This record gives sequence, structure tokens and C-alpha cells, in this order.
Amino acid sequence: MKNPITSFFRWLNDDNNTKPPATVAFKETIVADGFILPWTKEQFRNDTVIQDKLRVLKRSGLALPYEVWEEFVVDTVLALSMWMQAFPASENYHHAYKRGLLEHSLDVAIYAMRLRRNYILPPNTPPEEVLHREYIWVYGVFLSALLHDTGKIVDFWVEIKTSNDESEWWTPAHGALGELGAPYRFKYKDDRAYSTHQHLGTFLLNQLVPKNPMTAIMSDSELFAQMTGYLSGHKDADNVIEQIVRQADAASVAQDLGANKDGVNLAAKQARVGASSSFAEQLTVTLRYLLTEKKILLNRKGAEGFVDGEYLYLICKPIADKLRTTLLERGVTNVPSKNTKLFNELQTHNIIRPNTQGLAVWQCEIVLSDLEWRQNFTCICIHLPTFLPEHTLKQMPGTVTLTEPDETETDSVNETISEQAAPEQNLSPEQAIDPAPEPNNVALDLMAFMPGFETTEEQPASVGNVTEAVAEKSDFNTLTPKDIGEQFWAWVEQGLLGGVYPVNTELAFYHIVNGHVFIVSPCAFKTFVESYRVGCDGESYAKVQNGFQLLNKHKKNGVRNFQTVRVNDESILHGYLVEMNDALFAIYPTNNPLLTLEGDEGE
Repeated sequence: MKNPITSFFRWLNDDNNTKPPATVAFKETIVADGFILPWTKEQFRNDTVIQDKLRVLKRSGLALPYEVWEEFVVDTVLALSMWMQAFPASENYHHAYKRGLLEHSLDVAIYAMRLRRNYILPPNTPPEEVLHREYIWVYGVFLSALLHDTGKIVDFWVEIKTSNDESEWWTPAHGALGELGAPYRFKYKDDRAYSTHQHLGTFLLNQLVPKNPMTAIMSDSELFAQMTGYLSGHKDADNVIEQIVRQADAASVAQDLGANKDGVNLAAKQARVGASSSFAEQLTVTLRYLLTEKKILLNRKGAEGFVDGEYLYLICKPIADKLRTTLLERGVTNVPSKNTKLFNELQTHNIIRPNTQGLAVWQCEIVLSDLEWRQNFTCICIHLPTFLPEHTLKQMPGTVTLTEPDETETDSVNETISEQAAPEQNLSPEQAIDPAPEPNNVALDLMAFMPGFETTEEQPASVGNVTEAVAEKSDFNTLTPKDIGEQFWAWVEQGLLGGVYPVNTELAFYHIVNGHVFIVSPCAFKTFVESYRVGCDGESYAKVQNGFQLLNKHKKNGVRNFQTVRVNDESILHGYLVEMNDALFAIYPTNNPLLTLEGDEGE
């Protein structure tokens, strides 16, 4: 007879005294014209990222008897995956990659399970009742967190192939995409209502949750009332479920945008006290403040913006830096670190005017006639009567001439916007939305952001802040070439272990190629110089490259230090190929499938 205690711990640790089945890195099956086949439940069940997040949920405070775990948790997650499929959580902001919506939903559930420990559930309940009702209330919080963004599935135009090879538009009335099994493709609606997703959670509640779990939550009338109230979008400051999920949502967004532990905790704290409003509102209020309080220099040599008629043209880099700094000073921590994402947010919420190609950035020739001065800039454009209807800004003594960037200028414009960006990878239509980051134990790292949590699995050695490698900074010009190389490699290694910069994504300067780390040049070296600063100038990155080469950590291509990788057989990247140690390989085991190494015949 099985010992129930032993069975419980085997379940908790995924240890059945047998070798676990190998997980499969599934990819979308492309049918034609960008249509892809939906994933099956079995594919989601065996996906490494989903498995990691389910494993963390077991340890995060979702206190359910292990006998019901499969039905109450796994079955519900798999049912949700059938609806969400490859949808991202946002177009240009957080979790903006394939399956980002599903991953964000699971992350919010994980955070909510941790945060719920700060509350007595049910609230205002005698201690003797808490003992009997807490389990089901915790499960209700989990469901509410998991389903909080289900309404985002209506943000897309989804086209499905029918059996007679015709196509039609999908709506939730058709049922889950995964259950239909029909090839589909999708794009964001231009006229989507951003608040709609807050009102549609109850729409899928009965379809996603199996019979026994639904019976359990409906047995507690107070719990069911709070759940349906929150999932229907009814604001109630006293709704404890709303309080927990709002904090968890803020923490998940901050974590995906690159916040450190303090930033994630601050985002959750601000959400708890109601200090945060929507990011679109924060952007609008902050930009209006900068303009009305004359914090932005206008209409002169060295200015950050120029007023020409009804339009204000703001130079990309200085306005992005000023906007980001001001937002951070105001306690807004979920600010995109990359200018491209920041500008996309401004464009998405109609704060700036797109150019004729539908992009955020304009090429402008600025002429100041009183100084006989002219200069070319990349700018964002604001329609002043719409954005500042009650204020009048002084006109510039000159003109702004607009020129649209052609395709050959795209890379240089992107480099101006974000100097950390790698060369564009020319993704095919079916890959137009950024692919999800490769599995890297993100679920376990997620809980490390929350205070007081200790994982029971072995983790890579603790890594300090990435800046610790250069904490005692000497003037760059006093370092020997080898010292510079050592400083750079420590920065790379600790950044990878700490998850500071993205890996295997479109704009990353780190990729996994043939089981090695591929360091894109010069992007990674320029970013290091920007972080080091002391004694550096615009050409210092070349010295960093030379110093790194002296360490002989990279794999040479014949006599050449550089390696070349091809992106989808369309474009190329240059950089260094470095063998990974065990700690790095444990975090980044999967190659970037879009990159192919050239010239790998021998040393």
C-alpha cells in the first residue's frame, strides 16, 4: 500500500523515481500565407516554460490537496491555453511575444499566490471559519489572477481556415482555437478598446473551470461574488481579490520590463496603495508637465524640440531620456528600457503622430533661419491642438522639412533610437510578433523577486547586481587591455546569469548558437562602455573588443576572431562565439532557431 506522505512529496518534487520524459521545444507549424496550426493540450502540457511555472505554483502558496491538483490547476491552465494559443499580452509593451498572454497570466497567478499571504482569507471572518474556508478562497484568488486578462483575446482579428479551404473571422462564439484545430493567423485590431479585457473574465470562467472546481468556488457565496465582481470589471476598493491581483499584475509587468527585485516590489506596493494609474495616463501627464513647465528646451540650437505650425517635433534620444528619468522620479517603475518600446507606447495611445509608413519616428531637417543653422534629426511628432489644447507654444524661427526613411535607412534609424539594438533580423510574416524568450527557469527566478521566498530546487550560484563587476571603477584609460577584457567578461557572465539583458530575442545582443553564447558586435561592447562610463568615450568599445580577444575565450573562425551568423538566410550578424560553462548552460540550453553559424569548419 502506498504511503500517502511519500506520494505527496514525490508529487511536490516531481520525483517518481523514474527518469522524467524529455520535454519538446515545439514550434508553430506554418501552413501557408502566415497561417499556423494551433497547439494541442499535449504540446502545452509538455512545454518547458509551462512545466516550470506549474512547478513553481506548487511551492508558491496554492495550498490544495495534491490529489486534486491535476483537475483544479493543470486542467484549468491547459483549457486556458487552448483559448490563448500564441497571442501576446500586448503589442509593444510587456510580454509582447508569442504566448506572452498565457505566460503573463501564469506569472500573475504565481505572484498572487505569494502576495495573498499578506491577507486573511476570507476577510473579516472569525478564526474558526478561516480554517475551513481558506483553501477554497486561495483557489479563488488563483483563478481570478489566471483569468484577469482573458478578455484580451478579443483584441485581435483572428482569421481561421475552414474545412473547404476558405477562411472566416474567428470570435469566442466559435469556441477555443485549440479545440477547433483549424489553421489561424492574427493581428491586433486598430480600434480595440483597451478597457474591454477588464470586463470579460466571467465570460470564460464557466468554460475553463471543470465541474468540481466550479462547484467548490460556488459553494462559498462571498467568494463567488468577489470573483465575478472583479472578473466583470466592477471596481471595488474593498474587494480583496482585486487588491491582490492588481499587485500581482503590476509585479509581473515590472519583471518582464527588466525591473530588479526592488523595482518589482515597489510596483506591487504602489498598486496596493493605489498610487499607480495606467501607463498611458502616466505618459500623457508627464509629457504635458515637461512641456507646460518648460522642462524641454525648444526652438534654438541645442534644443530638444522644435515647434512648426500645429506640430511639435521632439528629438528622439534626449526626449526619451528625459521622459524616462521623470517617470522614474515619479515612482513609475514599469518604464520600457528601450526607446523603441517607449515610442511604440506613445504611438499606441495616440500621443504621437505616426509617419506615412505608420512608424513612430520621423526624419527631419531642422533649419533655424535666424542662425543660418540646419541639422538632420530623428524625431517624434505631436499634434499640439490635440495634446495641449489650452496652451500655445512659441513658433520656431525657421522650418522643419520632413523626409520619410526608406528601407535602407531602417537599421540606422533603429540604432539612433536604441543603441543596444542588434541588427534587424527580418522576421517572416508568421514571426512578426517577437518569439518568446527561450526557457531559462524564469518561473523559479520569478519567485526570487518576492521577499521571503526560498526555492527548494538547486539554483545557480547567487549573482550580485551586474554592476558589481565594475563596482570599484578605475579610469578606463588607466586599465591594461587585459584588465579591460576581464571587466567586460565579468559583466557579460553576471549579466547572463542574472537575466539582465534579453537572450535570443529580436533586439538582443546575446544569442545561443551551437551551444555557445554569441556576443553581437559592436552592440554588446558599446553597452558595456555606456555602463562603465568612467574615462570612456565614443571609441572606447574598440579597446574593449581588443581586450576581450586577449583572453582567448572566444572560438576563432580560422585566423579571424569574428564569427558570422545568418538570420533566416536573409541578413547577417557579426560577433564572438564563447563556450558556455555549466551554470550558463543550465539557464540557456536552447539554440536560437533563427540563427545559422557560418564558417564553422574548424579552428
